Amino acid sequence: MDHHGWISLNERTPAPADGEYVLVWHVYQGTMAIRREEYTKNRFYSHWKPIPAEGWIDKNEHMPTAEDGDVWRCVLTRHEIYGFKVTGWQQLEHDRYYTHWMRTPEPPDDFVELRNRL
Repeated sequence: MDHHGWISLNERTPAPADGEYVLVWHVYQGTMAIRREEYTKNRFYSHWKPIPAEGWIDKNEHMPTAEDGDVWRCVLTRHEIYGFKVTGWQQLEHDRYYTHWMRTPEPPDDFVELRNRL
């Protein structure tokens, strides 16, 4: 099954080489950005993937729109104080500490089934 680059936490957990922050798939809330060691703090995290190194868009060059957001209208962001966050697309214009953004990744193919397994 194609997981769009997501790695099941049952297969492998994030390691220091994967970075300080990783993306996790929360079966009810979608993509979240967390510190790598926090993946054990929530039983609803099912998959993870490294934060992308490339593809970031400077908010001074192009601000996201609602269409750039996922189904919750959220984008992945870099924040000078909080690191990486998944937040509403409109938040970037209200907080000067957001510097870059990108679309959130596609969910794992079995994301609907994951909810039924809990």
